[in-house]
Amino acid sequence: MKKDNHYFAWGLTAVCVVCAVLLIYDLVFRDSIVLAYLRQMALKLREKFPRTEITVYPIKNEFFGEQITVSGLITGQDLVKQLAGQDLAERLLLPSNMLRAEEDVFLDDFTVSDVENALQVPLNIVKSSGQDLLDAILDRIR
Repeated sequence: MKKDNHYFAWGLTAVCVVCAVLLIYDLVFRDSIVLAYLRQMALKLREKFPRTEITVYPIKNEFFGEQITVSGLITGQDLVKQLAGQDLAERLLLPSNMLRAEEDVFLDDFTVSDVENALQVPLNIVKSSGQDLLDAILDRIR
């Protein structure tokens, strides 16, 4: 069992290292191999924890243009526009690089509170490492 947990954490860490350069983990992917990988990891987590629901949402960068695929340039308004009406359950995990350094503000001046109020779900800002993402996902499961 420890071996499986270690492998899973390593797998997410490897993805997140790539994501820091290319894309974001848990949320902003568009038809990519990383999106497919994260969805596969979510399925594996659900197998181990059947009462847990994990959904990965792809987000297009409409603010700066769809050719931009880095998480640090996703704006609050893109999140609100594309996630409104979705069943977001009890919380939404976002990587910390989506916010300005040392602030709770996206590049378009939407605040974390603005997005939480618009979507009616709490945002959990997670450091951009695989282990931090795994810990955030498992936090409510344990």
